[in-house]
Amino acid sequence: MAKENTLGKRIKQLRSKQNLSLSEVARRANVSKASMSQIESGNTKRPSVQILTKIATALDVDLSELIRTAVYGPLGFSCKIEKLNISIPQSLREFAHKEQLGAEEIEMLAGVTYKGKQPLTVSDWRFLFEAIKRSVK
Repeated sequence: MAKENTLGKRIKQLRSKQNLSLSEVARRANVSKASMSQIESGNTKRPSVQILTKIATALDVDLSELIRTAVYGPLGFSCKIEKLNISIPQSLREFAHKEQLGAEEIEMLAGVTYKGKQPLTVSDWRFLFEAIKRSVK
């Protein structure tokens, strides 16, 4: 059974979220387009920390953000969210899972209230998260 390429999927997900082509990320990272393609498709042995650091910088994320999914794997998200000692609404759990948010992002969103209320739907959480991201850039 082939090992799931979670690192490649994570890179592609981050790249797609920023509407960046594979060529553009390769250019920014000073990595060949062929190498980027191999990493995303899982057709290469583990890329070096130097290469991953370059890719993370090109995607404007921390290295830990880049490799988070590869480390936690598909079941790790639930374990990670359960370790937070806060109440997390189901709609936020669903949004966080879809977007593969980190613990810090989940905690921040879980603490947001307006007149004692929180968003009710995944769509509302997405809107709030995007508004916060845009306001701090």
